[in-house]
Amino acid sequence: MQLQDAYLKFVKATQQLSLFMWTKDREPYELNAAVAPAENLIENNAYQNYSTLLAALETQPLNQHAAVQYYTRKQRVLESERRLKQQSLLPKLDFTYNFFNKEQYKADYFPLFQNNYQYGLKLEIPLLLREARADYRIAKSKIEQNQLDTDYKQQELNTKVIAYRNEVINYRNQITIAEQNISNYRRLLSAEESRFGNGESSLFLINSRKINYWKQNKSLLN
Repeated sequence: MQLQDAYLKFVKATQQLSLFMWTKDREPYELNAAVAPAENLIENNAYQNYSTLLAALETQPLNQHAAVQYYTRKQRVLESERRLKQQSLLPKLDFTYNFFNKEQYKADYFPLFQNNYQYGLKLEIPLLLREARADYRIAKSKIEQNQLDTDYKQQELNTKVIAYRNEVINYRNQITIAEQNISNYRRLLSAEESRFGNGESSLFLINSRKINYWKQNKSLLN
């Protein structure tokens, strides 16, 4: 039962890890069940230099995150939409020009205000503007809402970074304590074996020391 439970945790961890794996074509990279860590945790470079990695994490700008980039690009689209809606509030000015040409008509110069030309100027000013104003206000509201969503996402990411940072530090401290406990239990086991060799102990005490020693090793592996 413990083996099946451990395997289920392994599968879940593999699926969670696949969320951070992407191909060069920005396609999700699916990890199969046979993928396993290539080295021991304590031997890993990230474990040895975790403090340097945490310091580098604090200097990473959150605006480069993919989730924040999504809202940033959406903000540009909404801003373009707002400018388009704003144009509907402005007066409309049309200039028309017609040239009535005849086959026998010739001109050696460009006659701006001579015969056979028609000019027109039309100015339209909307009176009510109810629909245009409503569309413009909706566009502005969308921009404000998207800005709030952006700020919330940045705060959410910052909170997650702090939480994960504290979690890493806590795990690192737990591993250090577990390593110290393993060393101490190993000493107790060696001392008990020496006492047993001198006839001052029993197999029951030695087994008890071994059980505590194995438990600490198991907790470190978990």
